[in-house]
Amino acid sequence: MSYQVRARFGRYTCSILLAGMLLSGFGCGSSQNLTGSNSKLTIYGPPNNVTTPLGQTATFEVFARGPGPLSYQWERNSVAISGANQSSYTTPPVTASDTGTTYAVIVSYGKSSITSVPATLTVGPRSPLAGDLRFQQVDSPAGAVQGYVVPIQLIYPLGISYPAAIGSPLRMGPGQCVTGVAQDCWWDYDLWPSPTSEPVSTEYVPDTYEKLATDLSPDSPPFQWLGGNAAGNIVVTSLDIETDEDVFGDSMVKGPAGGFDMKYQTASLQDLPAAIADDGANGRVVTAISFNDAAGDVVFLSYGWTSEAHTAYDTEVQTVPYDDIGPAAKSLSSSGYILTAFGGNGPDGYILVGTKVQGDTLPRPILISPKYSDSTAGYALVGWAVNVPSGAASSPPVWIFEK
Repeated sequence: MSYQVRARFGRYTCSILLAGMLLSGFGCGSSQNLTGSNSKLTIYGPPNNVTTPLGQTATFEVFARGPGPLSYQWERNSVAISGANQSSYTTPPVTASDTGTTYAVIVSYGKSSITSVPATLTVGPRSPLAGDLRFQQVDSPAGAVQGYVVPIQLIYPLGISYPAAIGSPLRMGPGQCVTGVAQDCWWDYDLWPSPTSEPVSTEYVPDTYEKLATDLSPDSPPFQWLGGNAAGNIVVTSLDIETDEDVFGDSMVKGPAGGFDMKYQTASLQDLPAAIADDGANGRVVTAISFNDAAGDVVFLSYGWTSEAHTAYDTEVQTVPYDDIGPAAKSLSSSGYILTAFGGNGPDGYILVGTKVQGDTLPRPILISPKYSDSTAGYALVGWAVNVPSGAASSPPVWIFEK
């Protein structure tokens, strides 16, 4: 998801690439003046460096003036690009090998010409398509954290729906239930206003364990609270089953794009990586996962999407103790994975599911923090856990932010 924005400062205009990455050279730079027979030919807005996600295009633009109509010839690594004769040039979808290439433009009037300073293209990790609800809002305007928010609590039996807000996944770990007291559980989550540019609604639902499978049916009442799922535009983003307490909780988001279909699945921990890999190879993304100790297996939810039905995904599953959550998340991001599902508990361990388009290798930016701070601005909160009930000696909380 990328947006090209022009910012005008006096006489200067710059192109700024927003959404996952931005970021290079958005000060407009200085004018370039011809030193020759026609000093009226001037480049006053040279092309800027651009960072763009893998698989998307990049646009370079020049602003020049002269005594009459101007002509343009763009060059890539000092070689003329056939047909690139306008004041702006948009590349084909970029590949990893394109990073570091340079783009310059020769501006001409009559026999006079001037060549701009070169701009550099940097290729960043691939962004999910706009409207893809399966990637925990990574690189989505709706998922960009805007600073600290005090956690809110979901308390059984009260579900809650937010019609214009984006919420985090449920926090994982012990301390969410009163030991030995059935159905006495709660879960923390955070919430931010949903931007008008990409509206998202969020819902949190607790219920009894016996209703787990029926509540996660797309026609169930929880989905109806968000206005129904007839268009397939609701995705469950986290799941926590507390079988000893006879309850479970989940979070779900609803977006403007439809065409998502959910599959409810179970597998042993040993068979889980192969089952998730099969989903990925068939264009499905796992978005929520939890141990089901009563059944002795793992419950996970995967989604296909009609808008990207032919994309195959690589997956990686790691099950780790609490203190290894951060290193496992960093390991996944360093190989280009987005953390699309996170769940678990102290006794069983914590499951991290990474998903990426097959063949992607570019590392993804990630922040692992023991606290929530303004430094996370622009990242999506993709998972978090607390080791023990508040007030007890423990390992620090783990917050996982990715973009």
